[in-house]
Amino acid sequence: LRDFAGAVVPDCGGHRRCRPGPAQRAGTLIPTARAKVAHRQSRLRTGSDRQMRTRGRWRWVVLGGVAVMIVSALGCAWGQDEDQAVVQFNRGVELYESGQLEQARAAFQAALQERPDDATILCWLGSVDLALGDTEAAIQHLTRAIEQDPDYAVSYNNLGNAYRELPIGDREENLQRAIACHTDALRHRPRETHPWLHARTLVALGQDHAALPAGDRAANLHRALSCYEQALDVYTAQDAPLNYATVQANMGYAYAALETGDRSVNLQRAMACYDEALRFFIPECDPFGYAAVQLNLGAAYYDLDAVDREAALGLAIEAYRQALTVYTPDAAPQRYAMACNNLGNALARQGRLDEAIAHLSLIHISEPTRPLYISYAVFCLQ
Repeated sequence: LRDFAGAVVPDCGGHRRCRPGPAQRAGTLIPTARAKVAHRQSRLRTGSDRQMRTRGRWRWVVLGGVAVMIVSALGCAWGQDEDQAVVQFNRGVELYESGQLEQARAAFQAALQERPDDATILCWLGSVDLALGDTEAAIQHLTRAIEQDPDYAVSYNNLGNAYRELPIGDREENLQRAIACHTDALRHRPRETHPWLHARTLVALGQDHAALPAGDRAANLHRALSCYEQALDVYTAQDAPLNYATVQANMGYAYAALETGDRSVNLQRAMACYDEALRFFIPECDPFGYAAVQLNLGAAYYDLDAVDREAALGLAIEAYRQALTVYTPDAAPQRYAMACNNLGNALARQGRLDEAIAHLSLIHISEPTRPLYISYAVFCLQ
């Protein structure tokens, strides 16, 4: 059951904010419309620099007053006549801002029927698909957006995120495609001209490398760490605290997974990164970011070959209990199963078998496909 060891924390995106917005998913950037003024084209970019799953987590951008900019930009690009494409596009933006993602997708689809080759609509639609977890549709729409506008970095970034999350096909191949997309996004948005977008994509690229299942695992993790360190040149604790905390959390995950060199040193580095992240991930502001870091911190303490083994296990147990203050069977069933599993293992290692059995027995609530394995684990403890 140790396959439940940890959880990657997604880039939060917008600094100086506690709660993420409704639609951000694993570093997804939110596109904007295009404006043509005096025969030259310029692009407006919205608040992609906001921030987590995680998750998934975890995901989340609040556009604020940007909808007004988008509407005016569309007036320049498509003319002042309020045709159905403009009306449906604006409606999609408003629905997106209010968190009504399914309705927003329907509005963007209606706009796309009027203008099937518009890269802006395609990118918005693909980004909302991704926010809703429909990765195959997101890949289709974002690929078409790139075909229509090969210079739009947001489409490359979100297409890379979609490939990383794609649940079907060859995992290695999907991640290599994600790496290629994020590399293209970096090329189109260099740090000198777009530091925030560049840093955001560096975090996504680091997550790609950290997730690679094949090849030289240590080399992939070092590439991930290099991406995260470059992102920290932009994401500072003063200017972008939640982004900074996210990068620290993902650096901790990479160090904890690194098995070359001194394992104890790697775990100590991981714990230092997690502790730094927890300065900013607090339950009141970002409960799921806080819980993900606590889950990973507990796993690091559990693996630490410390002199005072009992003290390390005690710290692991406390971290798992903190994660379970956020993770519930309803709010986050898979993460709830992770935390119950890891807490049960730590309690069992301390010899507290009755408590361990109680927590392992709870996993079936969110892992109904694994009752045989869980029952066997409980049987062995008994």
